[in-house]
Amino acid sequence: MTDPEQINALKKMTFFTGLDEGQLSYLSKFIEKESFSKDTLIIRTGSEGNKVYFLVSGNVRVRKILTMDLDYLGYKPIEITEELGTFGPGYHFGEMALLGNYTRSADVIADEECELLSITKESFDRVINEKPDIGQKMLLAFCNSLAQWIRTYDGKLIENAQHRTLIEMLRIEKKKIEAMHKITRSTVFGTIGQVLDTILEACMDCLRVEKGSLMIFKDGYLQVDAAFGPDRFEISGKVQAVSESSVSGRCFITGKTLLLDDIGAADGLERAGGEKKYFNDSLLSVPLISLKGETIGVLNVNNKTSHRPFNEDDKEMLEDLAREAAATLGYEIDRLKKNVKTTVLSGSRVMSSEKKSLPEDLAPLADFVGKRNEYKIIYEDFVRSTNDLAGELIRKGYSHGTVVIANAQSHGKGRLGREWYSPPGLNIYMTIVVTPDMQNFADRMPLINLVASLSVVKAVRNLTDLDVWPKWPNDIYCSDKKLCGILSESLITGSTLYGLSTGIGLNVNQETFPDELKDISTSICLETGKKYNRAELIMELLKVFDNYYSIFLVNSRAIIDEWMQKSKTINSRVKAVTDKGELHGTAVGLNDQGMLMLELPDKKVITLASAEIFHLSAE
Repeated sequence: MTDPEQINALKKMTFFTGLDEGQLSYLSKFIEKESFSKDTLIIRTGSEGNKVYFLVSGNVRVRKILTMDLDYLGYKPIEITEELGTFGPGYHFGEMALLGNYTRSADVIADEECELLSITKESFDRVINEKPDIGQKMLLAFCNSLAQWIRTYDGKLIENAQHRTLIEMLRIEKKKIEAMHKITRSTVFGTIGQVLDTILEACMDCLRVEKGSLMIFKDGYLQVDAAFGPDRFEISGKVQAVSESSVSGRCFITGKTLLLDDIGAADGLERAGGEKKYFNDSLLSVPLISLKGETIGVLNVNNKTSHRPFNEDDKEMLEDLAREAAATLGYEIDRLKKNVKTTVLSGSRVMSSEKKSLPEDLAPLADFVGKRNEYKIIYEDFVRSTNDLAGELIRKGYSHGTVVIANAQSHGKGRLGREWYSPPGLNIYMTIVVTPDMQNFADRMPLINLVASLSVVKAVRNLTDLDVWPKWPNDIYCSDKKLCGILSESLITGSTLYGLSTGIGLNVNQETFPDELKDISTSICLETGKKYNRAELIMELLKVFDNYYSIFLVNSRAIIDEWMQKSKTINSRVKAVTDKGELHGTAVGLNDQGMLMLELPDKKVITLASAEIFHLSAE
């Protein structure tokens, strides 16, 4: 297309009304020409956009994903879409890209061979800076276009399209659309734990709040299955009785949203307690009602960062998001209820019939525990995290020798708040409860990670020919990829240490990993080309752990020395990433508390209690 032809095409676009030929001539150098064949996606829902399109010839059709629903059997979730129409030459779309690289909220498809013009956000910003007169007219066209969009699809009349509040409204509406899209798609890409976290984070971002929680109804109680805010780790996993005196309980019982300006002033409601950490007491509590009409939980948010109470607009937005969340969660929770079961294997009380309660490759654990009275194994098909369950058992008085094993996890734990990928039936997800004589034990707690690391290394070496080795502080590697992760968490109340949950996630029979993990993770099966019986590995690991733990109690330095002999971290050049920055040096050993001793380039040796360690090349 020649410049005159391009200028003539721009003249036909309402978006450029008011620009004279000279201004259009200047603008044309920023315009790109694009062509699309029939049925080609021009814009895909969920993709990031950085340009607005102007249709010169052909037709496009637009469809929008509205929500989730169940299929006619009432089981499988499906997307409900709305066809927004077919549009011809002169139509423009994707305007929100001019506010930033926002995620697209609708599909635009070429209905036939199409020719389009486009301008990017970067070019749009440049025009505004270089030619304010042209930029002002384009901004006015932009605001008018979006105001019309809002009138059409939201029914909101904007009296002054140039007012700054318009842009803010559009940003909020866009955030809502993006949040709903994240929620709708979350079940496709993650575990139920990831779904819960995605839902809550989307709501928090949309409402700009400091604190929130997502509570799921289980066995007569509401449990915090996802949390957001400074105290997220304190409240995560907390269980609350369903009661009219609590905000969440009342919301759950009535099935109606509670919008409170001041929790303390609400009749019959009691504050949860604890130190006041937030700006005000305004709170929104919204019931999660599944597509089947069941109330499955409660979504809570409170304390706007703007220091003002919530309003009706906030309530409406959160209710929309909660409907989307409940549609997604209802299906996932129903699916999990059908599969969850608990089996307790404990010494001589193990019955042969209980083998049938275990997956086939874990059935030998029944005989193992029957012969080893020091072990009690709690098996569940599905848990949030074996460490979380072990912590609950310690609180109930379960002692040393209790082992929690799961077939799958929703919130498997890794270091630094990361999630351990835990698909069902393939790997080992287990936690060993450690409750020794706690006197004078606190300074040696980090060494339990070393005991577990050595146990995994020796057990895997005993049953395979793999060269596996421990990497400080808590990983097991094979072929320069992560094979296993270990995480010990302590249960402390006041100054009293009650026990440790030593979690072990070992990749056994997994053959594929998500894209973000496939280059850094491996499994025993991938390394050997053979499938392994998980029970054999668990039994060997527990035997070896028992031996190393006995050594640890009388001579913890022997554990440190053997760990250093087996690890490739020691005497290697490493990069240590700490919360204060990066350090480069040589790992020269571990001190008596298991801290890494790092020799810096100036020969100074420092100790690291915690850091992300990366091995550097020998150059």
